Amino acid sequence: MVALRLGLTGPKILLAPLPELDWSLALRIEYLTFFCLFPIFTAMMRSLYPEDIHRSFMHLTIAISGVFTLYVFSVDTLSGSKTIPVYQIILLLQLIYGLYFVARIFLNKREGRYFFGIASLVGMMGVVSEVLFLKGYWDVMKVGSFGIIGFIFVQAISIAARFSKSYYRVEELSGQLEKRNVSLKESEYRYRRIFEDSKDVIFVTDQLGNIQDVSPSSIDLVGYTPKELRDLEDLNLLWDKEDRAHFAQSMQDTDYIEDFEVNLRHKKGHQVRVLINAKSLRRGSDGVVGYQGYARDISDKVQALEQRQRAERLEVIATKDPLTKAFSRRYFYDAVQREMARAKRTGSSLALVMLDIDLFKHINDQYGHLVGDKVLVALADLCQENLRATDIFTRFGGEEFIILMPDTDLETALQKTEVLREMVEHRPLTTVGEDELTITFSAGVAIWVADEDVECLIGGADSALYEAKASGRNCAKIRSQISA
Repeated sequence: MVALRLGLTGPKILLAPLPELDWSLALRIEYLTFFCLFPIFTAMMRSLYPEDIHRSFMHLTIAISGVFTLYVFSVDTLSGSKTIPVYQIILLLQLIYGLYFVARIFLNKREGRYFFGIASLVGMMGVVSEVLFLKGYWDVMKVGSFGIIGFIFVQAISIAARFSKSYYRVEELSGQLEKRNVSLKESEYRYRRIFEDSKDVIFVTDQLGNIQDVSPSSIDLVGYTPKELRDLEDLNLLWDKEDRAHFAQSMQDTDYIEDFEVNLRHKKGHQVRVLINAKSLRRGSDGVVGYQGYARDISDKVQALEQRQRAERLEVIATKDPLTKAFSRRYFYDAVQREMARAKRTGSSLALVMLDIDLFKHINDQYGHLVGDKVLVALADLCQENLRATDIFTRFGGEEFIILMPDTDLETALQKTEVLREMVEHRPLTTVGEDELTITFSAGVAIWVADEDVECLIGGADSALYEAKASGRNCAKIRSQISA
C-alpha cells in the first residue's frame, strides 16, 4: 500500500509506465491507499498482540475503511475528494486508540514492545504530519509515506529479532527434546528390566480383566507364559468368577485396591495364594479402561502363618486347662522349677497355695456335672481376676487348684488366700433354675524353703489343706512343719 501510494503521489512514478491509466482511477486508488493503511496496521497489531487490542475495534476500523472506499469508487472524483477531511478526523481518533494500545503492551510487558512502540510512534508521526500538511498547518513537505516506511523498517528489525530468538528457541528445544528422548529410552530400558526381572507378576488388563500385558514371572507363579495369558479366553481357568466380581467391585468403589488376597489356579491345577495391589487406568472421558498392578505369591507365608497358629494352639493346649483356661499341671511344674531357681538366686520368698472346693461331689451328684463345670469355670475366673499377673493359677486336678505366688511371704500369702475365700463364700458363682449357687473352699499355704524340692513343697501345702478340711472346711491353714 505504501509503495502504491508513493507511486501515485508526488513524482507519480507509476503513471509514467502506465500512460493509459485513467487519472480518475489513479486518484481513487490513491484514496484507497489512504483509507486502507490504518485497517491493515490494526489487523497487524491484533495478530501480534491479540490480548491487548479489541477485535471489535479492528472490525470497526475495517468497516469504516470499506464504507469510504465503496463511496469513493461509486461517486465522481469531486464528491470523493470531500471524504478526505472527514476520514482525516476519524483517522486521528483511531490514532489516539493506537496510542492507548501501545501503552497497554508496555504495561503488560509484551515481547517486542520496544520495537513496536518505536515503529508505531514513527508511523503515527508520519501520518499526523501528512494530515497537518494537507490542512496547511505543516508546510515543509509530505512525510507521511516516509513515516510509514520507517514503521515498516523498524517492524522488519523486530521481525528479524523475533525470528532469531525463535530460531534459538527451536535449537534449544531440539536439544532438550534430544536429551528427553535419551532419558525416555533409559527410563523405558529400566522399566523393561524391572518388568522382566521382577519376581512379582506385573500385569495390565482391560476393563473386563483380560490380560493385555504381563511380566515373564507369570511362569513361576501360575505356570502360564505371558503369551498364553494374553491369549487366555476363559478366565475361569485362572481365577473364580466370584473372586473376579469381588475384585471389580472393590476397584469400582475405591479406584485402588491394596493387599487383596485371592487364590489363583496354577496351570497344573493346584491353588496359589497371591496378594494383589492394583489401580484403575483412566483415559479422558472414557473413564476406566483397565487395571494395572502386581500379584505376589504369598503361599509360603500363608503356610508359615498356619503352622505358627497351629503351634500356638498346641502350646495353648499344652499350657492351659481346656475347661477353666487356668494353667495346666504340666505348665505348673515347669514354672515352679523356674521360680524356685530364681528365689534361690535372689533370696526372695516363694509361696504355694493349694485349694479344694468343699463338698464338690455333692454339687455334681445334686445338680449334675454341667453345673459342676460351670462352678469350676466361675471359680477360676474369679481367682484369676483378683490375682497378680505374676501369680500362676493352675488347675491341679478335679476340683483342686494351686496358686504359685513369687516374691510373697507366708503372712501375705495367707492374707490373699483369705480374701479370695471370703469373696467366693459371699458371691454366687452360678444359678440353678431360680436358685443362686454359692460354694466354699479350703486351702493350705506353704512357703518354699531352700533346697526343698517341688514334691515336698506341694506335700506341705496338701497337709495344710487336709488340716483345713479336718477343721470344718471353709478356712485356710499354713504348713506347721516341713515334711521330710
